[in-house]
Amino acid sequence: AEGVRTLMGTDFGLSTTGVAGPGSDEMGNPVGLVYIALATACGTRCRKLRLTGDREQVRRQAVECALQLALSFLEESAE
Repeated sequence: AEGVRTLMGTDFGLSTTGVAGPGSDEMGNPVGLVYIALATACGTRCRKLRLTGDREQVRRQAVECALQLALSFLEESAE
């Protein structure tokens, strides 16, 4: 997220990474282990998630959680 923000010259950067499946990764991390991050001028927020479902479901949930993190930041900023 920090790299995205810097590279793109934006107010915030949003990123996801993790294991969507169909199996665990080469380090043995389980399917559904996902990290999302939001980088802003105020700092970086990172969340570790344990999602369930098949590959498509994990990917969809990760995107939804990342967008919710960004929305929460924008709502807090508007107050």
